[in-house]
Amino acid sequence: VMDDGIGEVIKYACLFDEELFEEIASVNSLFELDIEQVIYKCVNYKRILVEKDLYDLSERMALNFGHTLGHAIEQYYNYNLYTHGQAVAIGMVQLTRMSELHHISEEGTSKRIEDICLQYHLPIECHLKIQELKKTMALDKKNLNKKLSYVLLNKIGEYMIYPSDLS
Repeated sequence: VMDDGIGEVIKYACLFDEELFEEIASVNSLFELDIEQVIYKCVNYKRILVEKDLYDLSERMALNFGHTLGHAIEQYYNYNLYTHGQAVAIGMVQLTRMSELHHISEEGTSKRIEDICLQYHLPIECHLKIQELKKTMALDKKNLNKKLSYVLLNKIGEYMIYPSDLS
């Protein structure tokens, strides 16, 4: 359960706040930080997005960073092998690796996410290939017009929504 919370905090930092990302990376436990302030920041980022996009049609999709792949991993393993936060951590790292290969994410971004996930004892990969998960990913309710929509980072703190069939 703790992994789920830390995974979400890392997700918000990746999407919106490089300063928060660096702050989290600088300690060994979130409890070394002002945890109330960290939670407030994350909830506030979510509030802003939800208010902008009440019906989950555009901006709010950013909250799915790592989730499209993460959900597929959870489903593939029948929700037994990884917690939600662990699966999302794998999703954030793997999709950022892929988007770096496609020159979308700034070089080194996936390594930074990998390092922070490992620092907080979150997994960064599973033995499945993304191609093996594509069918499961296509079933995700968040996909628009039967296309996969990936939430990718230009860099830490800056995201984009990429409707595509990235391979």
